[in-house]
Amino acid sequence: GVSPAVSDSFVIMAQLSSASISLSTQPSNTVAGVAIDPAPVALVQDQYLNPVTNYLITATLNGGDFAPAATVTSTTGADGSASFGNLVINAAKSGYTIDFSFAEESSYGTTSVTSDAFDVTHAALDKFVFGPLGKQTAGVDFNLAITAQDEFGNTATAFDGTANLTINKNTFASGGGTTGNFVDGVLASHAVSIDAAATGYQ
Repeated sequence: GVSPAVSDSFVIMAQLSSASISLSTQPSNTVAGVAIDPAPVALVQDQYLNPVTNYLITATLNGGDFAPAATVTSTTGADGSASFGNLVINAAKSGYTIDFSFAEESSYGTTSVTSDAFDVTHAALDKFVFGPLGKQTAGVDFNLAITAQDEFGNTATAFDGTANLTINKNTFASGGGTTGNFVDGVLASHAVSIDAAATGYQ
């Protein structure tokens, strides 16, 4: 009989024209300055669920920017997934979403996908910031507005403690020492007075 013929080896590629992007791992709530964990993962497959490999995916934050770059990219691996382990956001805010999209082709099936919403909360208390003070009059009460902030300038809304007021020269005539409690990281008004006229108070 006739011996069976065996062809040379060949490859079936994923159908790029039907390639679509989805998310296998959604972003979760995080803290300012800390990478989102677990890392969001974008998955690229054709209509037959074959993985599309070696494709560049771009992550863009809606409502803000990543740190230090506005957009972040990752390339799909052998399983069609692209992991984003370096998504850091410094600005605290609720309701962020991320768009994941093909960085190159635009003629595929689903070329972008938007994540579920997530929140970024402030980092640890780092400093206190005073509102504008301007010129004041000796012996007359004036109000201080003070905000508790993290290292990125976000209001430390979890802070509800007190602060201790001191001055770099002379003394407070009234209002020095321990303040009242902050509310959501803010001391809206604290009255103080200074009797000694001078420049360069801090």
